[in-house]
Amino acid sequence: MGTKFAYDRDGKFDAPHLHNIYDSAPYLHNGIAPTLEEIWTVYNPYDRHGVTNDMTKDQLNDLIEYLKTL
Repeated sequence: MGTKFAYDRDGKFDAPHLHNIYDSAPYLHNGIAPTLEEIWTVYNPYDRHGVTNDMTKDQLNDLIEYLKTL
């Protein structure tokens, strides 16, 4: 994935699931993102968690609201 941080302890990867994602915080493989929004606004500077850097705030909010319906 290319998203491992220097302080990650091991090579284990907690694969994300989408069912009830709104109720499974924190997010990312190491639980570093406390909210769904922060996955893309704070922890995705190089689009490694999806190409979202060119999304508008409204588009990102729509994505988050969609994920909450799953």
